[in-house]
Amino acid sequence: MASYDFNSFVHNFINQHKSNIMKFTSRSYMKPTPANLRHLGDGLLGVSATITAAAISAGNDTLAYIALGIGVLGKFLTNFFEDNE
Repeated sequence: MASYDFNSFVHNFINQHKSNIMKFTSRSYMKPTPANLRHLGDGLLGVSATITAAAISAGNDTLAYIALGIGVLGKFLTNFFEDNE
């Protein structure tokens, strides 16, 4: 059975796919957000808005605040990603 070195596997994988890895920096905030992350952020915000509305109508204010916070935070964090070029 061959020896399996996880660290070398991860190192080789990152080196092979370095051009596909997105950057996460504060300088990326004003740059265009990659489309797949923009869709993810919009989906998070939409789901959290639905959960927030349902929680408010059910009288569960704690769940409403948590869902709203997660949705807004998720949408906000997607702005810090940019594609490697």
